Amino acid sequence: LGMICPYWELGMVDDDGMFVTKDESLLGKPMSEVVSTDQQLVDLSVLPNRPDCLGYLGIAREVAAMLGLSVRTPASREWGEDQNTSGSVPVSIDVPERCLRYACQLFENVKVAPSPYWLQTRLYAAGLRPINNIVDITNFVLLEYGQPLHAFDADKLAGPEIVVRQLKPEETLTLLNGTQLKGAELKTEFAPMVIADAQSPIALAGIMGGAPTQTTLSTTSVLLEAACFDPVTIRKTARGLGVSSDSSYRYERGTDPNGMLTGAFHRACQLIEELALARRVGSPSQAYPHVKQPVTIQLDLERVNSYLGIELDSPKVQTELAKLEYHSTGQLEITAPTWRVDATQDVILIEDLARLIGYDSIPNQSQSGSMNRGGSSAMDQLRVELADFLKSNGFLECRTPPLIDASLASLCSRLNAAPATVQNPIRADLSTIRQSIIPSLIAVIERNFRRNGQNFRFFELDRVMGIDGNTPLESWSLAGVWGGQTLGQDWIARETPVSFQSIKGLLQTLLSGIFPQPLEFNAPQTLPTGFISGQSASISSGDVLLGYLGLIDRRVMPIDERLKFPIYAFELDLDAMLTFKQSAFSKFKGLPRTQILEKDVSIIVPASVVYAQLKQETLNAFISSAHQIQGFSPVCEQITLKDIFKGTPIPDGKHSVTMRIRFRDPDQTMTSEVISQLLDLTLKSLSSRYQ
Repeated sequence: LGMICPYWELGMVDDDGMFVTKDESLLGKPMSEVVSTDQQLVDLSVLPNRPDCLGYLGIAREVAAMLGLSVRTPASREWGEDQNTSGSVPVSIDVPERCLRYACQLFENVKVAPSPYWLQTRLYAAGLRPINNIVDITNFVLLEYGQPLHAFDADKLAGPEIVVRQLKPEETLTLLNGTQLKGAELKTEFAPMVIADAQSPIALAGIMGGAPTQTTLSTTSVLLEAACFDPVTIRKTARGLGVSSDSSYRYERGTDPNGMLTGAFHRACQLIEELALARRVGSPSQAYPHVKQPVTIQLDLERVNSYLGIELDSPKVQTELAKLEYHSTGQLEITAPTWRVDATQDVILIEDLARLIGYDSIPNQSQSGSMNRGGSSAMDQLRVELADFLKSNGFLECRTPPLIDASLASLCSRLNAAPATVQNPIRADLSTIRQSIIPSLIAVIERNFRRNGQNFRFFELDRVMGIDGNTPLESWSLAGVWGGQTLGQDWIARETPVSFQSIKGLLQTLLSGIFPQPLEFNAPQTLPTGFISGQSASISSGDVLLGYLGLIDRRVMPIDERLKFPIYAFELDLDAMLTFKQSAFSKFKGLPRTQILEKDVSIIVPASVVYAQLKQETLNAFISSAHQIQGFSPVCEQITLKDIFKGTPIPDGKHSVTMRIRFRDPDQTMTSEVISQLLDLTLKSLSSRYQ
């Protein structure tokens, strides 16, 4: 028994080609015991700010700097060695702000064939599948330098010309993965950047090549390209079209249009000549409108030492940074190589110094500092106070996404502004920043109802946002929803559906401990879309609007039709509330010495009379009557709506309103005669007012 197979089929990196074994006793043993090899695979995780390390050469620079070694770059012909321009392909860039540099080289007499084993095994080890020698060379150099490359079948191009431009509305492009891009179906401001020949697009720039121009076994002419694109453009295009590749992954993080591009381009050219037996046609062509210059950063030695916690001198700093190929002067003006796209600030250089010196060599020191008095902001205190009250009244706090469907973003909003949309939403139904929290909480009610929920009390504290012209508006909001059943206060009470009075009473109790000024619940002339007029109200204190409460309009708000019960909601402006919030330290009031008295009074009034007006008239009548009582000083503590009745024997156009008046004399107990006299005077005053 035995086995014969190529090393690359075993996932091994080896140049010898075939693995042969004849010893049956080796079966079942680990491969490491059967084959003597010192080659290893290293799995690295590269952070987004270090795209230069997405190639072996970048990793080699880091290793060489840490071990004090030098980097050996692969040998290749230098740019411009061949001055013959005959047959070169002209290149132009129509969008120089999105494409920094584009270079290409034409080859003829290309022999497309499977790659040699050494190349295939290295690609397998890196997790790539070998295809043919041309494609494998571009992938191999991509791994080597971190610079994406692409090869076109030159015989399939229309004319000797390459243009970097945007996709036109009338054009289509089929990518290597089968995705078809139609310019007419894409937004004008989102027209992707393409590589085009003299007639049509041939590749999606920086992301993926086109299917019609891909290299095959019958290809005899190849056009090799190398380019540097704007990272933001590539990322927007890849995310917007849902197309990504190893090339887009690197371009999104930034590539170097100078040394990295030039080295990778000529390395690939040399490999094509050697492995595909190809011949260059003319010299390389390129368009490089604005040459990228290295960034120079002024280092402050005192700042460096304060960050690191050790004392370094100028020569030491220059010596260490030179290991990473930084160039410096005696004044610590540090010039970063262009492949270090992240080196734009002095803190980046300080971080490099810390790595080179070694974190272990930096001595540990105890932190010292004065104690600061902690505390919360006034807004934080208000949010905690509101949340504690609602939770103690049976409400559950929610955390819902701030993004919402565009059709729901403005419902129940108190902001007089346009909705703010997200340019690149993760989902179509999460495309707009909400202007009200209420639609999100209603969705919570629906989810709980589908799971057999019966009582629904939810609230949330979060920011809402809108756009007023070009100015963003943002404020803190408290929103709550209430649906299902509620239990009355009487001992014989039974569960009844939530009513307007239920949620109004809740807010009155909530706000009375925050606002020293009297609150007003009025029927506003204009209500936010989503509330039902006549069963909703605005909440204000003086001239300041605090929010709205009321019944949700099912004709506007999409609610599961299986939810038969009414849903009431409220939303309050915390920024406005904070302006009027009274001191957290309220003055203590002693317990009253006399008992409370409650009497119900009913009065028939026109149906057009607003309850707030009737309540104020009742309070005025009570106060006026109390002044006429000799020897007593009764005080009205509360007036509550108990019932509204319509029908026989009440005349048409009117209804009977029953109110409960709660009062007492703080100094003495009132007699029944005094109480009867007080109520008679109050009712007489109301009767004269409303006939």
